[in-house]
Amino acid sequence: MAQELLAQATKDGPLEHTYAPTDSFAQYWTEQGVDPRAMATELTGDADAWDRAIRLQEDLQIPTSRYAVKLAGTEHHKFFSRELRLGDPDAWNQREVEAYVASVELLMTGWGHSYPDAVRLQYAYLKSVVLAVQRGDATVARGHVDPCRELQEFSARFQTTASCD
Repeated sequence: MAQELLAQATKDGPLEHTYAPTDSFAQYWTEQGVDPRAMATELTGDADAWDRAIRLQEDLQIPTSRYAVKLAGTEHHKFFSRELRLGDPDAWNQREVEAYVASVELLMTGWGHSYPDAVRLQYAYLKSVVLAVQRGDATVARGHVDPCRELQEFSARFQTTASCD
């Protein structure tokens, strides 16, 4: 009953689905002694969801209503609350946001850079990744966000301007 109500409430909205990176999903469930493919089927209601996500190198798309009923109230939610991308497979998850904040803080505290300099250095690193991918010197690993989008999101979060050109 709750799942149907949630499915109706989220249908065609920005939070109809949540997205789990397949690498962390697989690692977590394997460590729990659970087959990731079987759990993907249980969470999505689609026996082909796991294989499709792996084949297309995409995050696992999970209906928010099914996640809420099957995992949100369990001990597993603590892990997945940092891993899931809410409503947008290209959005940063909480773990990624924390990593970028930590990288800027490290540049400031560990290396003595000012905040603007730390942001500029992190921006320069991200820009170098974008250029390397554009030149064909690097590829985007499965489960990772497009470097250009990552640069733009970093810039938005740290109030700088971004260009992928």
